[in-house]
Amino acid sequence: MCKKRVCKERGSTVHHWSAHNLLPDTLLHVMLPKLTRRGKHSWTTLKSSNRIWTTLARPRSETADKELKAAIQTYLQDQHELRCSRRGSKLLNACRKKLGIAPILWLPVSPAEPMRCIRYRLGWLPSGKPTPCSRCHHLSGMNRQHLIACFSIHSTLNLPHDIDDPISYLLNRLPNKPPRSQAARNYWKSKWPQLCAILETLNKHCNPDRRQGYVPPD
Repeated sequence: MCKKRVCKERGSTVHHWSAHNLLPDTLLHVMLPKLTRRGKHSWTTLKSSNRIWTTLARPRSETADKELKAAIQTYLQDQHELRCSRRGSKLLNACRKKLGIAPILWLPVSPAEPMRCIRYRLGWLPSGKPTPCSRCHHLSGMNRQHLIACFSIHSTLNLPHDIDDPISYLLNRLPNKPPRSQAARNYWKSKWPQLCAILETLNKHCNPDRRQGYVPPD
């Protein structure tokens, strides 16, 4: 999720890459003669306002593609950290701090399991509606912290109770590539099915139409 860019970042990246690699059939190539004129929308003004360009030690034409990719990655990482530092970024701060490809794209999962992970990341699971918990009949609502305590998720995953969100904690620790050591493989062979089963249970609990499936021990 953190890998997904906002429109402003996409614009800076496209402008940075296409400055000297324009194809004849691209829209920017057609508009370039008009952009070379003076004014606030000129090509020179656009280049000077591009934050990626300002970080390069050498001109764009003398910079290797490897350095350009590193500059773009640094820019995107800085923008991500800036968004995390803003108020109201609680869900974003629960995700990985470093940008990258989500491991759920290569892990052995069914089509429903990545969707549950994404819904949990976005705060849609649970929905946060002021609905009494049907498991313990608590009236505060089925928020995230209540369900973590109600279903004893710390004990189920065998994690310390000082971790605020054990589900996000494990999602952030998922390896970016298949682990090599036997100990790591055995660990995730145990934890990943447990995590998927917990998300399925929470999904069924928040949607009363389907209540069957895995239920963690009391």
